[in-house]
Amino acid sequence: MKKVLFVTNIPSPYRVDFYNQLGKFVDLTVVFEATGAQDIRFDYREIFKNFTAIFLSEGNIDEKKLNSAIFQYLIPKKYDYIFLTNYSYRTELFGYLKCVFSKIPFVLEIDGGKIPESENFLKYQFKKFILTKPYYYFSPSQSSDDFLAHYHVNKENIYRYSFTSLSEKDIRYQIVDEKEKQFLRKKLGFSPTKKTILFVGRIIPGKGVDVLIKAVQNLSDDVQCLIVGPSPDSEYKQYLLDLIGQDSRFHFIDFLQTSELKQYYKLSDIFVLPTKSDVWGLVVNEAMSQGLPVISTSACVAAIELVSNGNNGYIIDRVDDWKAIFQKLSKVLQDDSLRVQLSQNALSTIKHYTIETMVKEHLKFMEEK
Repeated sequence: MKKVLFVTNIPSPYRVDFYNQLGKFVDLTVVFEATGAQDIRFDYREIFKNFTAIFLSEGNIDEKKLNSAIFQYLIPKKYDYIFLTNYSYRTELFGYLKCVFSKIPFVLEIDGGKIPESENFLKYQFKKFILTKPYYYFSPSQSSDDFLAHYHVNKENIYRYSFTSLSEKDIRYQIVDEKEKQFLRKKLGFSPTKKTILFVGRIIPGKGVDVLIKAVQNLSDDVQCLIVGPSPDSEYKQYLLDLIGQDSRFHFIDFLQTSELKQYYKLSDIFVLPTKSDVWGLVVNEAMSQGLPVISTSACVAAIELVSNGNNGYIIDRVDDWKAIFQKLSKVLQDDSLRVQLSQNALSTIKHYTIETMVKEHLKFMEEK
């Protein structure tokens, strides 16, 4: 059985699911930098079923702090494959550099990437140095391939994988019917008959929640907008509340567990992520898994990879373009047959993006290399 090491930041649930499934086929060790992050804490030790978990520190991760404990786990010839996942955190960066200078072969696995619009010369040269050192790369999308190639990575060494947080059991086989949507809306305290727009994510300026609010304010009164995510800081929250005014169509819902969140995807008609920058955006996968058409921006890598205009949703070319979002929302919400077709196509698109597929892709790579 092949010995495999992954080094990553924290034990987020979908990563633990992936490691548990991969660990059925390889002798897997995972080194986590910390047990959680600010405002988020994971404790999944009781479900570390099929791999050995090592924590470099307890508590929240500090991206700027070097934890030298990483060095003891990066040992030449101890593992058949070493996967590093984040060179932007200082601890993992120094582990990365140890592999480079000790000539320890490793694979870089990225969650996404976009070529920056501007970058100074020194930063570009540093990233070029860093990114050309792995032996192989795992990339989730064409735009991520292009990001790597921008720093002179050989595309022949890039392997595609289906980045996701979902298992096969999480993906619906058919769209949710209107009767069930109305039942769930009523159960959770929303208008059962209003068309429902959903946003899920951190409520921060970079996610474009204000842009969504402006778009929805110009729609007819027979819609409602659910904004799900941890409560924002007081200044931004007040800005959003001032923007909404007395409009009762908007509902803020605090952080939800996965099982609760699924209910919100099921009761909604369309998902909107007007982000200004997302190297991936797993909420796009999650929304499509419940048959939701997706409206997002060209700044979201998941949308670029998964959303096809007029097929399963729409991509807005310019961030902050609330008028374009308004136009697409109007088009979809006013045309039931179009919405059903987009929903069915969303399920068809996402059905192969599963953790089971990710495991197969990693095992295939190990067989070939």
